[in-house]
Amino acid sequence: MRHPFRTLSPRLKVALAIAALLLGAAVQRQIWQMDERFFQGSLPGIRGLALYAIGDYSGAARAYRDHLREASRAAGPSGDDGWSALLSGDYQSAKAISKKAVEKNPVDISALLTLADVALHEKAYGEALELSARVLTRERDQYDALLLSSVAHAHSGAYGSAIDSLNRAMRHRRTESRITSFLWALETAGSLGDNPNGERPFCLLAQYYRYFRIFDDSNARPAIRYANRAIASGDHPPDAYVTLGVIAYKTGRRQEALSHFLKAVEVNPKHALAHRWAALIYSDQGDLANEYQALNAADEIAPGDPFHALDLDHFLIHKSGDYRRALDRTLKRLGDTPPDSKDVWTAASLYRSLGEQEEAVRYYQSAIQLQPRNPSLYEEMAFSLRELGQSNEAIAAYQQAISIAPYRPTPHAGLGFTFHKDARYLEAVGEFEQALRYGDRSIGTHAGLCSLYHQTGAFERALECFQHLLARDPKNRTAANLLPYVMTNLRRERSK
Repeated sequence: MRHPFRTLSPRLKVALAIAALLLGAAVQRQIWQMDERFFQGSLPGIRGLALYAIGDYSGAARAYRDHLREASRAAGPSGDDGWSALLSGDYQSAKAISKKAVEKNPVDISALLTLADVALHEKAYGEALELSARVLTRERDQYDALLLSSVAHAHSGAYGSAIDSLNRAMRHRRTESRITSFLWALETAGSLGDNPNGERPFCLLAQYYRYFRIFDDSNARPAIRYANRAIASGDHPPDAYVTLGVIAYKTGRRQEALSHFLKAVEVNPKHALAHRWAALIYSDQGDLANEYQALNAADEIAPGDPFHALDLDHFLIHKSGDYRRALDRTLKRLGDTPPDSKDVWTAASLYRSLGEQEEAVRYYQSAIQLQPRNPSLYEEMAFSLRELGQSNEAIAAYQQAISIAPYRPTPHAGLGFTFHKDARYLEAVGEFEQALRYGDRSIGTHAGLCSLYHQTGAFERALECFQHLLARDPKNRTAANLLPYVMTNLRRERSK
């Protein structure tokens, strides 16, 4: 019997061969851009990849869990007994171990997440939400807790809340820290997609596929498809427009993305995330006026949300230079809540930028109480102390920073400038040399060292130093002013 392929015409054979090559190239491109999590070296892992490739996300999640069970049992203990038991599929042990851990430490995030994961296996969705909420109380936007919350809401039919949880998670650049959280999302999206057409939560599915796109670009297509169906059916259209906008933005279609975000704002002017995404595009375009309006709108819509507050603060500080308003906002946050070390530090830095050094020092001291091992705080406080003329206190602060992190160049450079100001020239030389040795690339530090070599009579070293400085900065004024004097003094010295 002849092989069917042999009966085809030569032209059709060529066409089929080209089609096969193109298909192979397309598959290869997709594989190269997929995250390594999809490729596991076991039979269950291979089965998981195959099921994922044909769109059976629930089946893929189950297969990948089989792989985790095998791999966990082979690897042995991980140092987190509850997590190890969860990976191995021993949910009762995972629950018992994690409960004991939480009894000992009520804010043990790993144990709480394990308990939430087990609750999902037990279909105890309310309990999973409560446990995830405890994590979020401790760490506001903890990605795994938000992902597990979205799964619990989805299985409870609270699709709007599931969307909100995913929005909160995906507004950050990071992703989940536990592969089991990803598998819950994969399995949930698969089961929701298997619902009869009229019962599918299109917008929530679009959100899940937008999340999967982080690890595999091919998920952009179903995300767009579900988002368009959500808009057409009135299923949370603002969030669907945001999904379309994010995908357009991630693929370089910025103007199209902006139109989607503005459409989301048109449908729901109180959608903070849509305003924030629009601000990002305005920033790319250099449109500071619209960027400010969008950031300000997001902050007003979600007062008290650090995500939007910090975006606006960054704009005020780094783009508009409105330090006073940024400071007022920071002080208000400090008055409304228990002290946050980042806000205390920001207040100190803003007071320093405004030239109010005494207040700056006071806030740096408060920040140091909250972060006593942060060398940057000592370095910045030392600068304010120098400006106040308190050299001894500044020197002590720089030395404290060095005791914490001996190889940071900044405190050595700071000491060099302080010693120079106090006419302690040889000590200043030693600190500047240390700063440059540890990686300081500042022209100011380099020029300061060169001028000190000249000032202390080390003319050979001054000449070499200025030559290197001019190679880096050909128009350097310090070198232009002092180099002739160095040459004159060097000739006199050599003629003796």
